[in-house]
Amino acid sequence: MARTITDARQVTIRQYLQQIASATGYAGTSDAKPANQSELDNLLASINAELTPLLRLTANSPASLIVNVGAGLLTNSESSFSKALPTIGANTPNFAGGTITFPASPGTVTVSPGNNATFSMGANEYIKALVYLDANNNLNLIFGTSNATEANATVTAAPDSVIPIGFITLQTIAGVVQVIPQTKIYQYVGTGAGGSGSGSGVLEVAPGYKMLINDSFSAIQGSADDTVYSTYTKATYDAGKKLYRLLCDKSKTVNTSSGTALTINSAPSFTVQVGDIVYMTNGARIGQWRRIGTVNSQTDFVLDAAFSGGDAANGNTLMISQAVWIQDLVNYGSVTELTRPRDFYPNENVNQVLIDYMDSLAANDDVGDFTQTARIVMSACNEGLQADTDFPLTTFWNQGSAVNGNLLVRPAAPSSLSHFPITANTDDERLFLVFFCNPGNGSVTAGANLLDYTANFYQEAEAINGGVLASAYGTSDNSTTTYNGTISTSGGFTRFDLNFDVNPSVDPGGVGAQVKVTVNGQDVPKFISSGVNPSSQLSYTVTTDSNGLYRRILFSTDLSVATVDIMIIKQFGVYDASFTQSNKLIGLYDAIVGSAAQVTAGTATHSSLQAAHDAVVVGSNILVLNNVTLSGNTTLSKRLMISGKGPGSVLSGNLTVASGALGSIIKWLKVSGNVTFNSGANKCFMTDCYMTGSFSNDPANLDNVFEIITE
Repeated sequence: MARTITDARQVTIRQYLQQIASATGYAGTSDAKPANQSELDNLLASINAELTPLLRLTANSPASLIVNVGAGLLTNSESSFSKALPTIGANTPNFAGGTITFPASPGTVTVSPGNNATFSMGANEYIKALVYLDANNNLNLIFGTSNATEANATVTAAPDSVIPIGFITLQTIAGVVQVIPQTKIYQYVGTGAGGSGSGSGVLEVAPGYKMLINDSFSAIQGSADDTVYSTYTKATYDAGKKLYRLLCDKSKTVNTSSGTALTINSAPSFTVQVGDIVYMTNGARIGQWRRIGTVNSQTDFVLDAAFSGGDAANGNTLMISQAVWIQDLVNYGSVTELTRPRDFYPNENVNQVLIDYMDSLAANDDVGDFTQTARIVMSACNEGLQADTDFPLTTFWNQGSAVNGNLLVRPAAPSSLSHFPITANTDDERLFLVFFCNPGNGSVTAGANLLDYTANFYQEAEAINGGVLASAYGTSDNSTTTYNGTISTSGGFTRFDLNFDVNPSVDPGGVGAQVKVTVNGQDVPKFISSGVNPSSQLSYTVTTDSNGLYRRILFSTDLSVATVDIMIIKQFGVYDASFTQSNKLIGLYDAIVGSAAQVTAGTATHSSLQAAHDAVVVGSNILVLNNVTLSGNTTLSKRLMISGKGPGSVLSGNLTVASGALGSIIKWLKVSGNVTFNSGANKCFMTDCYMTGSFSNDPANLDNVFEIITE
């Protein structure tokens, strides 16, 4: 009997299988009845196409150290159905295929197209490499922890906003990486589900601020969602743990220092690169830090700028640390979609921020050391206009004059965060951040981790005036220029005379105060009584200065015996200069005169008394705010009522009262120039005022009343 051989082409199926059959083959009937047919070979090919995953991982044949990655777009030629990868954020993947080539011994993996990776493992161990596709159509690898047992070798989770493809298991025998068979390649089911990017809660802008940016370092390095400035950041990014590991060495000393040239006594414990920082921990330049701009050798560097005040001395100790630099957050976002902070708030200054960050000490530790002294510190810079594109020199950043001076040091839980004033610059419309190892934490000897950060900036108008009203800082020995005040020591007690008033009556007998006082970053309590504040405890008292104004912070000891950093912040919620309160004042006065900043904030209507005078009608009521010095001469030519706040409301020029001002009332002002009442300026009251110049009243004026203290 003859044998019959059947070929797949001879087997036909008349049923219309919509997912795998060609629709054109059934076009002959209106209801797709089996007038036509599909051949089995075609259907088998179609089934194969349907089962082929996107980004298919396949071993070479014969097996080698190469793994192939298939395309991200496939079309079933039989059914004409196509499948594609989902978008990654706003990007549509267009991946045509690639290869991953592993080395014969642990080392560098060549990824094409994509980012090469390195791995290390024991001589007889297993390690698993996660493969994912990023928004730039690049392949990437993340290695887990190796182990002598394959089952115990870990697979690292994929970062957010990527497409995880699968993982590859590598094995070494006597240190040699074995060829990779298909059985050691694991394709993820349903490839295309990228990281969620979701957090554990909703972040809200801190009270008093208008903008918040948070980075938990889950975005792909260099992507549009990444806030890190990669040019200078040489800290190691752990994609699995989503953290940066920063290495440091605190054991080095200055060999030579000349301008921007710096040499040290020996090579640090890690490889120094451009973008790392040097931080002086003793000597005349203590607290100053600079970015390394050129590495001539591991002991010879060129800094981005010279130290302020002169060169460092031979033998001065320093810390060299890797850093995580954050790009200009004011320009972070999409130019085309107008999602940058500058698009919402054009030409706005950044003078103060509220920064929260989390850090840890042990390598690979992704749980923050909440209750421990900060492992990482931060500095900030606002230099430049919003449209500027340069990266500022470190001379524009917050510098100190003591270890940790003028740096943001995360408080240990449960202490709360403090507002952080940024060093003033000529232009102050940008916001850069940098994180590096804490030079003042003795537990940080070799490195620390930065886990995330949150930046609040752009103060509400209410916060600028009724929130943190003012700040001042300097050093106890005046080794640096004091900002917004003067520091001196008399009778064994250091005193900080401020350029702004402080209300001494807040929470009488309690610990509350209008000001927050810190010395070397540590809070200093208000003095209550000898029973509450022991003599061994540093405390402060708000008292009057030489002018009788409550502007002096008097410390309980002499702080000038050492160089310590002192910061005074006039806090939120004491002086109500909100728009609501301003509206109340404007309802009582026809014009309010203050500084240019107060005019911008809405607290005042004019920045000169002459301008207010010219703007109002006869009989109007004008208020001059406290702690204001108004330049220029003033001539009153209409009947007005003008009142100030005592000697803190100052007219620095001459005051002339003309005949048109007959019947005016002037009270509670200080005039540092001359006061002149012309003929016809009669029936006026000028009482409870101060003057430093000369006074004259035309003899024809018989009905004026004056009560002026000449200083």
